[in-house]
Amino acid sequence: MPISKTIPFDKLGIDVEFIVGKSAKENFEIIDAASDHHLWFHAKGSPSSHVIACVEDNIDRKDMRYIVKQGAILCKQHSKHASAKNVEIIYTQVKNVTKTNTIGSVVVLNEKVVVI
Repeated sequence: MPISKTIPFDKLGIDVEFIVGKSAKENFEIIDAASDHHLWFHAKGSPSSHVIACVEDNIDRKDMRYIVKQGAILCKQHSKHASAKNVEIIYTQVKNVTKTNTIGSVVVLNEKVVVI
């Protein structure tokens, strides 16, 4: 079962649910369960859990930075780079993530990179 963590963002006045896949199968399951406008996170160029941030599609761009940072931190924590510094995490909306025939493997468009 995927890990679900709700994080209150008091400054933003909202709570955001983050879902972390713990296996290739769960990574696909959380993509299937997510809405197109939710955010998807993964370690750039290496194996990691997939993380979904269940955000509304009208979140202020400035406020989104806080959510992106937390999603990237969770993704790093659930990767082989948990104790490393300057880990690149890619993120995009779920609508830009396409599953392949290999379980857990995806093709990503329009990704952005954040360093954690």
